[in-house]
Amino acid sequence: MVSLNFSSVPQRFFVGKRALLDHDAMMKFFDTAFADAAAVMAAAEADLGASASYYFPAAAELFDVFSGFEIPEHKLDDVLDRAATVDVEVYEFTPGEVASWTYEGSYDGLGQAWEEFQQAVSQHFAKNGASTPQHRLSWENYVSMPTEDNPEAPTLTELNWALDETNPKKVSADSPEVEAAGD
Repeated sequence: MVSLNFSSVPQRFFVGKRALLDHDAMMKFFDTAFADAAAVMAAAEADLGASASYYFPAAAELFDVFSGFEIPEHKLDDVLDRAATVDVEVYEFTPGEVASWTYEGSYDGLGQAWEEFQQAVSQHFAKNGASTPQHRLSWENYVSMPTEDNPEAPTLTELNWALDETNPKKVSADSPEVEAAGD
């Protein structure tokens, strides 16, 4: 059963890769995106932040996805400098309101989990006499998974649905927004 949570998310910056993919290409993309983003974070001497995949609206049967790691604010300039020299991008995600649910289970079950989550969001708004906010941006935060150190850890993925207008934007070391974010 889906138990929805509603909250606000702050401004955040992520380093990673973005691509337009079909379902069959996603696993290889995730491996490459996270590995390349981790290498940039290491070169910038930044601890890995939260890992996530952001889904932008796309045509049917395709996924417009950005996957990577959150950048600690005090390391943003260092990561931007390193990102400029390799094939990764930095995105700023603006604050906003979200509906979320934490799914426990393997990544293979995420497709079904998304269907259940989206249905629960629609039912919540219908029950309250409102229409479901149009899909603008959704994302997965990868909370935990089994590791060598903790093989019994559950696989937890937080699913998020933006409820208001979000304006993610690609940034670089030359972007004026970066100065404002770092002040």
